[in-house]
Amino acid sequence: DEAAARVEADEEAGADDVRQIKAALAWAGQRKYKIAIAGGRDAWRVADELAAKKVAVIFESTFDQPARDTDAYDAHFKGAATLHKAGVKVLFSEGPGASNATFARNTPYSAAQAVAFGLPGAEALKGLTLYPAQVLGLDGRLGSLEAGKEATFFASDGNILDLRSNVRRMWIAGREVPLDSRHTRLHEKYKNRPAPAAK
Repeated sequence: DEAAARVEADEEAGADDVRQIKAALAWAGQRKYKIAIAGGRDAWRVADELAAKKVAVIFESTFDQPARDTDAYDAHFKGAATLHKAGVKVLFSEGPGASNATFARNTPYSAAQAVAFGLPGAEALKGLTLYPAQVLGLDGRLGSLEAGKEATFFASDGNILDLRSNVRRMWIAGREVPLDSRHTRLHEKYKNRPAPAAK
């Protein structure tokens, strides 16, 4: 039906291969539009062109398998680092659409994998915070901790790109948000339960 077709179209939005990326750049250039490339699977192949046009890439393919059998196994692992070295701003995303919304929680893992394959840690953090705010035109109030911006941030017990780290406190627009949930309440309730009787 029409609604399903719209959802399918939304989930396929973006420019992944070189042909699509170059077509998007040409289209934007003719109209003098400022764009960002979403998807960006093969963006690393045209990194210099993207950098010259100051086009950011919303990279969604960190964990994708290589698109061609001639690509190296780590082509997408290194994609963000390759783009950064060329001077392209890299943002991280799991992609649009309802089916990808469930994977949004994995976005820091994509950034962490990119760091393991050459992207500087500071750039990975910006790819999760400042660069998305800039692309959306919201960097005047979001994306970094500065005087005059909303105090939206969290505190963790380690590097947020380390899988072992945990978020301990969180603030949205300057107000602390409780992190308790049914899961945490059950954990607290049962963590000190008596050990089973010995047989």
